[in-house]
Amino acid sequence: MLDMYLFENSQLLEQLQDRVLKLKDAESFDDDSINEIFRAIHTIKGSSGVMMFDEITAVAHKLEDVFYYLRESKPTNVPHLELVELVLGVTDFISGEMDKLSEGAAADGDAHELIGKIDDYLRKIKESENEAGKVIADNVYEEPTQFYIAPLASSFTHYYKVYITYKDSTEHVNIRAFKAVRALKDVAEDMLYYPEDILSGKEAVTEDIRENGFKILIQTDKAEDELKKLIGTDTDIQNIDVYECNYAEFNLGFVSDTSQILIDLDSSVEEIIERSGKQETPGAKYVPEVENIVPGDFVVKEKGHGKVTLARDRKSEARRSSYISVEVSKLDRLMELIDKLVAKDESEEALELQRAVKAMRVVPLTSTFQKMNRIVFDISRKLGKDVGFEMIGDTTEIDKNIVEHISDPLMHIVRNAVDHGIETPAERKMAGKTERGKITLSAGADSGEVWIKVSDNGRGLDRNVILARAREQGFIDDPVKPDDAYNDKEVFGLITRPGFSTSENVTEYSGRGVGMDVVMQNIGDLGGTLEIESTKGFGTVFTMKFKKL
Repeated sequence: MLDMYLFENSQLLEQLQDRVLKLKDAESFDDDSINEIFRAIHTIKGSSGVMMFDEITAVAHKLEDVFYYLRESKPTNVPHLELVELVLGVTDFISGEMDKLSEGAAADGDAHELIGKIDDYLRKIKESENEAGKVIADNVYEEPTQFYIAPLASSFTHYYKVYITYKDSTEHVNIRAFKAVRALKDVAEDMLYYPEDILSGKEAVTEDIRENGFKILIQTDKAEDELKKLIGTDTDIQNIDVYECNYAEFNLGFVSDTSQILIDLDSSVEEIIERSGKQETPGAKYVPEVENIVPGDFVVKEKGHGKVTLARDRKSEARRSSYISVEVSKLDRLMELIDKLVAKDESEEALELQRAVKAMRVVPLTSTFQKMNRIVFDISRKLGKDVGFEMIGDTTEIDKNIVEHISDPLMHIVRNAVDHGIETPAERKMAGKTERGKITLSAGADSGEVWIKVSDNGRGLDRNVILARAREQGFIDDPVKPDDAYNDKEVFGLITRPGFSTSENVTEYSGRGVGMDVVMQNIGDLGGTLEIESTKGFGTVFTMKFKKL
């Protein structure tokens, strides 16, 4: 369950940060963005509460309060950049706690200071508007789906259908339902529950559980009474029914329409198939093949003597997409073998196989590029610079191995562009430029290569300064050779030499004479090259090139 929590919330945090950074230069968040951010943080709060991560829950709840107010009261005086920084501060805190959890440590961070900042911010905009917000539940409906927990092996196993109903007065029935799942997960060899998105906080999911109950299919070596004890005697539970079934019945899963063919769960698969073709029920659909009868919702129509009548319905997609993780080295080996095969046999089938394996090795640069947006925002704010950020071609696909190792060198180049390349607003104004600088991160593919460029419209590299420092630091062996005898490639290449730096002062981000040499080495280790172009007063372009698969 922890793995599911970490995976789902890491996805939400990534989406949340991306949304916020895309609108960092806007005057305010639009209604769609406010709703999206609210839903994301609401989901994180709910799942963290169930997992009893109190600090994460508390800070998420406070940020949720802010977006409740923005959504309902629509204040006009909202300090936008301050809000962007608050949201990013929350995502940083939660990400840090999740990193601890993924390493087996406790989520023991102190959110007190961050919560105080959020409270102060909300108080400030409320006082400015002199009005209070009214909380209205998010009513956007998305059809609930079923959740599957992968099986473990067991020689002594039983299959059960568990049906839980709750009292009308019960609050947060979705949380109660998830507690039941948590109670059973340690004894489950295989488990499926419906609705799946019980932590989303959606009103539609809550109403579904209130009206139709919560359903669990479980494979376990425990007895019926033990399952009931594990679920507990919560005062909010109206009834718990546990029915043993066989594997075929268990494997049918869930469907959702109660108006379809009714099937006795004591029937064999053959009887079910036969009956599905003969029985006529209003609204029923004929389903000739058992493999086309896909998991949906089981509905208790009648109970007695350990039996339950099942409502079956429609075709749908399979339970879930299947994925496996494969070591890159194994794909490399497979690629080598296929290349040898193609060399001997250039048939269309062999070439298609080669293309298919290559497709497994490439992924888009989108996620990597989005991380750079955050770096530009953070550093420019700390340095008092106004810097815009643009991504072009971020869907360009590149070897997965390169993507996994390119973040550090790319981050260093982007960081240098903000620190060294882009001037302060005052300096840019004096130079006749717009006060706002710009960094563009672009990618593309041509002539068998994939390229990634980091461009800025800043001060550019100064040939004379670089050559002077290179002579001082002993990077030029020929003291007689004049400066104009060196071409731009040779001069700009000096900044990638170990220990070379033109910075007069050491800052948080640069000036120690380390970094670009490591960047060059990392790119080289990936089989790539780095080219540097620059015009003094107009900016610099760093271009990384890698062989296309």
